[in-house]
Amino acid sequence: MSWAGLFVLGFITLMLGMVLWSGLSTRNMRGQLVEQLIPALPGLENHLEKAVIYCYTEHCGPCKKMAPDIDRLAAAHPNLFKLDVAHQSTEARTLGVRATPTTLLVENGKVLKALLGANAVAAVEIFLDPDQA
Repeated sequence: MSWAGLFVLGFITLMLGMVLWSGLSTRNMRGQLVEQLIPALPGLENHLEKAVIYCYTEHCGPCKKMAPDIDRLAAAHPNLFKLDVAHQSTEARTLGVRATPTTLLVENGKVLKALLGANAVAAVEIFLDPDQA
């Protein structure tokens, strides 16, 4: 096999490894208690039954793409919270957030599901307004 072929194979292996690592890290977030985020997210204590925590950074391209939709939803739903991972890294690390955007669906004070990537808006809308789906 040529060096170019080995390089391509190594690159593909690296990319698959990163995807698997990200997927496994979201599994570790399930069941995590979100009470430790209450000081960072005022009002969260009133919405522990059902909430969405959107983890982002200002410099993230996919986060910028999602921002208008998240802001629209946040204006209509007081139980949608935004956590800037760059400024609140300790809080994000306690939950295991390793990539942005990460969207956490919370029920009964625990992470029900963690969604990676910019395609989470539809799932957030369904979670917040199940009757609208």
